[in-house]
Order: sequence, then C-alpha cells, then structure tokens
Amino acid sequence: MYSRGAVFFDDNFRYLNTPGETGEKILILINTPKSDDHLILVKTTSQQHSKPQLPGCIDSHHKIFYMPVGSDILSKNTWIQLDDHFLFQQQHAAKVFKHLGNLKPKTIKNIVDCFLLHNEDDLSPIIKNMILPPVSQGIQALAAKFNNKR
Repeated sequence: MYSRGAVFFDDNFRYLNTPGETGEKILILINTPKSDDHLILVKTTSQQHSKPQLPGCIDSHHKIFYMPVGSDILSKNTWIQLDDHFLFQQQHAAKVFKHLGNLKPKTIKNIVDCFLLHNEDDLSPIIKNMILPPVSQGIQALAAKFNNKR
C-alpha cells in the first residue's frame, strides 16, 4: 500500500493531448488511499519552457509547484503540474509503475495544499475526501474561521 508523497516512474505514460504518444513520466501520489480507493496522481515535468523558477506553490495561470534540484528526492529541477490529476487502480500500480521513493512529509503537504488552492472548487466531494479526509477538512475550516476573526 502506498501513501501520500509516493513518487512513481511510468515508462509508458500516455499523453492525453497527443493521442497515441507515450513517454516517460514521473508521477506523485497526493492521497493515502484506503484499500478500495484509487491512487490520485499528478504529473511532473523537468521542462521549464515559460514556467517560473520560484520554489513552492506558484499562484498564477500555470497551476504548478516548483521543486529545485536537491530540495527532495527528485534529481532535476521539477515542476509539479497541478492543473490535472489522474485516478489509477491500486492493484495495477505495482505492475505499471516503478516506485522511486517518497517525498518528505512537509514537501507533500505543501504540494497538496497548492493542489487544493488551485483546484478545490472543481473537485467532486469524493475526490476531495480522498485527498483531504473529513477530519482534516473540519480542522481546516476551523482554522480558516479562527483566522478570519483576527
């Protein structure tokens, strides 16, 4: 069983925007799935193109989280693409992906927070509960309420 922050390598990733094209891709797990849950994965890229090189959550039209080389287990400057997520059945993960390791707890917390900042309004309640269990949502709501009173 994998937990939030697991990093996977897929050597046969199917690109949605170019049908039929496959390639290598590193994916990050953003939930800790129960036995019957799907893995919720986000993809990464080491291609900068026009993306900023500011570490952490980038609150712009890019919907990305930037991790410079050496900030965790990834060996290149990496942009985590938070504009989309993928559901994958757990029982097939070991057959399809190579598990590379796990991100540090603080790193994955920051990535998940950034993902929710960019996407929370567009997620179904089921997906939201898989990423952020109900107890965490309650604590988050209380913290927001407390912060608004200050």
